[in-house]
Amino acid sequence: MKAFLACPIEGDWPYLRTDATHLKVHQNSRIVSLAVFLAAGVNGDGRREILGMDMGPSEAEAF
Repeated sequence: MKAFLACPIEGDWPYLRTDATHLKVHQNSRIVSLAVFLAAGVNGDGRREILGMDMGPSEAEAF
């Protein structure tokens, strides 16, 4: 996962979409809801990729 997150984003990405979804996760012996943020893009060749991801307590998180 660290290698994926550290990989540079190269080239043109004419289509970019960001979204978040909430998942229930175990944290400190409790089940809590966390927002998972995804950035997906389509490059000039039509190839789709996940460009990045992060997690936070809500969709209002600043990056």
